[in-house]
Amino acid sequence: MNRYRQKFYVTMLVLLQLLWASHGPIFTQYLIDNVSDENDPDEVKKIVEKENKKDGTLPPFIAYNIKAIKVPLMKDSIRISWSINPNYDDEFIVGRANEIIDTRERVLSSESVNVISSKSTNIHIDQGLKPGNYYYVIVAKDKIYGKDIELYRDINFTTIPVTIEAVETSNESVTNISAKQVSESRVAVTWAKIPKPGFTYLVYRAPMIINSSERIRKAVKAGTVIDMDEFIDNIPGGNDPFYYAVITRSSDGIEKFEPVKDQNFTSDGIKPVKKTPLTVTGILSGLINPGEIEVKWKHGGSVTDGEIGGFVIYRSKEMIDSINKLNSAVQVNSVPKNVFRIIDKAGPTGSYFYAVFAKTKDGVINLVFKKNENYSSTPVVITDKFEILSITGTPGKNSIEISWIFSGLPENSEYRLYRTRNYPGDPSKIREGDFIKTVNLKDRIFVDNKPQKGRFYYGLLPSLRDDEFKITKGVTVTRSPVSVGIPVKKREKTEKKEDPGDTIQSSTLDELINNTFFKGFYRETIKELKIVVNTADNEHDVAKAILFIGRSYIEMGEYSMALNYLIKKEVTKLYPNEARFWSEFAMIRVTK
Repeated sequence: MNRYRQKFYVTMLVLLQLLWASHGPIFTQYLIDNVSDENDPDEVKKIVEKENKKDGTLPPFIAYNIKAIKVPLMKDSIRISWSINPNYDDEFIVGRANEIIDTRERVLSSESVNVISSKSTNIHIDQGLKPGNYYYVIVAKDKIYGKDIELYRDINFTTIPVTIEAVETSNESVTNISAKQVSESRVAVTWAKIPKPGFTYLVYRAPMIINSSERIRKAVKAGTVIDMDEFIDNIPGGNDPFYYAVITRSSDGIEKFEPVKDQNFTSDGIKPVKKTPLTVTGILSGLINPGEIEVKWKHGGSVTDGEIGGFVIYRSKEMIDSINKLNSAVQVNSVPKNVFRIIDKAGPTGSYFYAVFAKTKDGVINLVFKKNENYSSTPVVITDKFEILSITGTPGKNSIEISWIFSGLPENSEYRLYRTRNYPGDPSKIREGDFIKTVNLKDRIFVDNKPQKGRFYYGLLPSLRDDEFKITKGVTVTRSPVSVGIPVKKREKTEKKEDPGDTIQSSTLDELINNTFFKGFYRETIKELKIVVNTADNEHDVAKAILFIGRSYIEMGEYSMALNYLIKKEVTKLYPNEARFWSEFAMIRVTK
């Protein structure tokens, strides 16, 4: 018996050798193209998994701290993160497979999902995955061509699978319906929509609770929206209360309404209040002490000032630009009508947005949302480390608005704002006549009402000497000069629904961004900047265009799309601080 078994093994060994000689190693899908091994397989270096290695004892070309987790609210996406020795200057490949990638052959047969630089961001969102188990590996690109791939368990390859499950069919009914009067003539109806596209939502209004199909037939159809979670209704005449219900219609035309109290129909009636509350303008928020944020605002007048009861202040980790966002925000304070400033103890670390709304003595809150008037669009970042993240110059009709973003708190908040025709490069090249104002960094904004005609860089310099302070484009000085009083070429703006009669005046990338992004036309920004990315020869223009495409997606609440742009190597190379700030900002909202 043993003799036959030995003969069988010898025969199989000969067949395997012949197969290897005629075909070579066979892989189902290569991590890189045209990989070959001309050496005898017996001489190939054996890959040994090394347990419990620390990053300090690893070769510099080894990525470490690899982690792979599912992205909450994105059922088909996995977040991969890692660390890389910053002194090793090369590209790394992120590989994916349905089995543990613990041998050289499995590394080469895994699917490449991204190629990243050692200097770029250490996060990748792997999207559009089918149901199944997934493993990942991070390998230096130049090592793949050789025989010295080194694998370290749970250091540069994962051993625990991340499972993508099949998406379950929803119940196809809305939940968490809410109706609030937001002005003298309007009611905002909101709900949690079905977590898949293609649904139409029909909003009904009636003078009685709409808790049956029979009452739906007697109600008035107030409006119809597609793939949205909010509808603004005009208040009907009369003084009697009215109620709402929302039913769904699928793409095949089937309508569904199974009444559930305060889920798809309201049980509390809206009784119209005909009072116009005070409006809020000029909201500003900033860190003033560790863990303490100052929020201040102005008022814009009202036809019924005598009815004003005060102001309500809200805080959130996302921009409070809609009723649904307000519903998930925290009310941090309520103050009388003569108070226009509060100090909020938000917490030790994090990013925070604020909104301030006026209310009448009867408690009706004016919920008209106005960006940078009654809600902030830039977060206040609380962190232990002080760092200026960016500075931007925005030209107006007869002024220049200089704004900056920073994290943490400086030991000395007084900085000198300067204006130069040429990029200074070094603090010693800034002349005394270039300084225009000593500003408090915590103000985060300065308006130059007497700008000189021409093209100027604007920058910040500590009022006290700091030998370690560096002038960096886009961080402590504007990325490019800001144009003042220079004629520009006009071209008609297309597909801008907000104001079809407006035009963009743009002969430079900055002016294009100022006339689209900073005016709130985010879809137009994306459209125009994608053209810049595909046609521009200047790498700085390409990087800035990609950065503001990502920021536009953030403003529209499409955070995963924003990440796809903010982690591109063009952005992380030339705008490292802004790329890190906005990608982390988007990541918090994707994974929360």
